[in-house]
Amino acid sequence: KANGIDPATDPNGVVPTVDGVVSDVKRANGSQLVEVTIGADDGIKKGNTVEVYRGSKYLGRLEILSTSPDKAVGRVDRRFQQGQIQEGDRVATRLKLQ
Repeated sequence: KANGIDPATDPNGVVPTVDGVVSDVKRANGSQLVEVTIGADDGIKKGNTVEVYRGSKYLGRLEILSTSPDKAVGRVDRRFQQGQIQEGDRVATRLKLQ
């Protein structure tokens, strides 16, 4: 409870609080795919979402499509895109409100 998690919550539904970096950006079949430096070893699973930002600028959201131990690939959700995502941008499962 001290970390804001209800003890009755299914553990498979909990998204870990982690952050990483965009390591590659590609276009495929009309979608923008983004590789990030967080993966299964960090608790990231297919279907999770991560937020992308550069400094204090929010850039968008990725839906994770696949993971490996140390990286994951996500598709940009165009409904949330607010800027061009590029290598070196930061990603996090949760953003801190300031």
